[in-house]
Amino acid sequence: MEEPKFLLPETAEDWRNSKLRLLGQYREDKASRDNELATLRNQLADAGKRTGAFGELGKRSAEKELRDYESRPFMDEDALLKNLEARFRSREQEYITKEGRVILERREDNIRRGRCLNGIRRLVVFHNRPFVCFISVPIEDGPEQVAYVTDSLAQMTEKELEALDAAGF
Repeated sequence: MEEPKFLLPETAEDWRNSKLRLLGQYREDKASRDNELATLRNQLADAGKRTGAFGELGKRSAEKELRDYESRPFMDEDALLKNLEARFRSREQEYITKEGRVILERREDNIRRGRCLNGIRRLVVFHNRPFVCFISVPIEDGPEQVAYVTDSLAQMTEKELEALDAAGF
């Protein structure tokens, strides 16, 4: 998997460190799971060698235990890394939104994916870099949530660009 692009260099460094720790733990867990599966398969093979009702009960019990163990969810490596990236991206965006110095803010009413949302579009400066943050605020009960953060000037409105120019950026 190619390394994702984050908005802040410190996020990328933290992601790399967490990725190494997570993959190490994942590989240990996978080896442990593989060993447990091998043990259960051996128990099934041993149960199949027995005869009579006792052997049949042992075989059924071993088959059920193996099926139950195999049906337990176990994420693959790519899914695990995508999950990690999403968590880091979300944390980074929330950090920029909360810690950035607000230059301009305006409320918007939107309808997205069939749900009505009020939104807050915020222009912030963080580490001397401008960012546009959109915070979705559900009309019904629910917490505010950072929908996206971008540093792309192309995504900024004229008012936001003028505010940046007035602020000396």
